[in-house]
Amino acid sequence: MYSEDDYLMISGIQHFMYSERQWALIHVEQQWAENFQTFSGQELHGRVDDPFIKEKRNDVIISRSLPVSSSKMGMYGICDAVEWHENDGGVPLPNRTKRYLPKVVEYKRGKSKHDHSDELQLVAYTVCLEEMLNCTLSIGELFYFKTRRRDQVEINAELREELSVVVARMHKYFDDGYTPPVNKIDEGKKSSLDQLVPPEIFNRRSARTYIDRRIND
Repeated sequence: MYSEDDYLMISGIQHFMYSERQWALIHVEQQWAENFQTFSGQELHGRVDDPFIKEKRNDVIISRSLPVSSSKMGMYGICDAVEWHENDGGVPLPNRTKRYLPKVVEYKRGKSKHDHSDELQLVAYTVCLEEMLNCTLSIGELFYFKTRRRDQVEINAELREELSVVVARMHKYFDDGYTPPVNKIDEGKKSSLDQLVPPEIFNRRSARTYIDRRIND
């Protein structure tokens, strides 16, 4: 169990999967810079994340911007949308006579990725809901604005295990105050933080080499 002071942001999973260094700069060193992608993503999410909007479509209730957390995982965040489907095996809701089974729906700016970062973020939100509601959920959905379609994600044992490994490493880095150096994989990746801390600073020469060169100059 984690205390609330040690909770990490679920949204950071995507940063961590893309670049562990980028995640550490944002979440460990508290650095941040806007670029087109981050601004565009916020604009698109702004159309979805309205905590005052609740819809009902047929037998489905839709909640927006639902806060969730998990003390077991040590994570917290806000779901873009949660659909509540009538189901006798679901959970009770306030002021409702029927039972409902929730399904997390996450909205993404681009299209599906080659890694599991989107899926792991979705699973993390789902695990939070399971802990909060004392239930077990088997599916979620990812909606991509670029392709305008939903992809159904099975919340299976493999994704749950992968999430556990990633989250454990995130907590380790955060507790140690560790920022990984740039590696070959990071060199070709764009980051909104590159102007603040250019990747080449961490590459090709050690601190001793830099100091020796400056002294000789």
